[in-house]
Amino acid sequence: SRALRRAARRLDRRPLDWALAGGEDYELLWTVPPGREGEVRAAAARALGRPPHRIGRIVAGRGVRLREGARRRDITFTGHEHRF
Repeated sequence: SRALRRAARRLDRRPLDWALAGGEDYELLWTVPPGREGEVRAAAARALGRPPHRIGRIVAGRGVRLREGARRRDITFTGHEHRF
């Protein structure tokens, strides 16, 4: 949003960092086998009233990597970790 970008500029932050780890907001995420992506996207679009967005893929290994163009950065330990 414009408000987020404006606040981030004033505080010398990146809006993407807040979107990834700012807290308080949430989105529903799920995994789908590659062969069923079209079917699940269509069902989700019917249920939600708009199509879901593909945000990544799961591959063998450890950690979470964010790809920004040609650059990749490790974001495994960003955000809030709940302690119980």
